[in-house]
Amino acid sequence: MTDRPDPLQALNPLDGRYQAVTRELAPWFSEAALIRRRVFLEIEYLLALSNWDQVPDCARLGRRDQEHLRELAARFS
Repeated sequence: MTDRPDPLQALNPLDGRYQAVTRELAPWFSEAALIRRRVFLEIEYLLALSNWDQVPDCARLGRRDQEHLRELAARFS
């Protein structure tokens, strides 16, 4: 068995026959990268809302809670 994926099982040419050329882009454009970035943005959005007085339903988060949420985003894998 080989570690290389079978190009015939690829979803498209970029992850099949061109994988060797596009491999370096995976950390930025893969599904995992999208999810990591989405978690980061959702947390930052929540923090922004919690600091905005115009949103009464979102309680202000303390500095410790903000740091904890940012740490979760940083360690998300």
